[in-house]
Amino acid sequence: MQEIFFFLKTLNSLSKWSILFIVYHYPGLSGRKISDLSGMGWAPIKNSLDELCKAKYLIRKKEGRCYAYFPNNDHILYPFLKKFFKELSHIHELIFKDLLTNVFQDSKEGLLTLKLTNTHLYLITLTKEVYKIEEHIRKHLEKRGLGKLELRLLPYQSLRIPEIYHEVSKETGRIFGLTLSQLMNLPS
Repeated sequence: MQEIFFFLKTLNSLSKWSILFIVYHYPGLSGRKISDLSGMGWAPIKNSLDELCKAKYLIRKKEGRCYAYFPNNDHILYPFLKKFFKELSHIHELIFKDLLTNVFQDSKEGLLTLKLTNTHLYLITLTKEVYKIEEHIRKHLEKRGLGKLELRLLPYQSLRIPEIYHEVSKETGRIFGLTLSQLMNLPS
């Protein structure tokens, strides 16, 4: 058991896990682009990139005036990390289906779309009445280990307000369910 702690000790920060997730999905990005996608500042990302390269989790290659980062296929944990991040990339789908089955199954509010970002969990629903079950949603997320996510409940009609549409669309994240353009085409 203790041998695994050797590896986990080197992956001791959110920035390192964020970097690995991004690099495993988008190999060949620059450090600045990784920083942008992670939503974190350049300094912690640069330090973590240096540490991940030193520990051989990543390979750094000079491309023009910057460096590009790639997963190290020779690292002993590469097959495990590749599978882990592939499965983790479907977390938004898993959360959507879980909420649909366990929270929205018998409700008329109807879950249409889920958007998971670095900072928010957006749930876009059929009716404005979703606020009636907000506490139930929060309790369910807490029980499932997702209580730290900042929840935003929005009826799909609210996307017609430019400020709300901009907020939801500008944040980098994954969507499951109807797309934003499909939601905009639904009748009022």
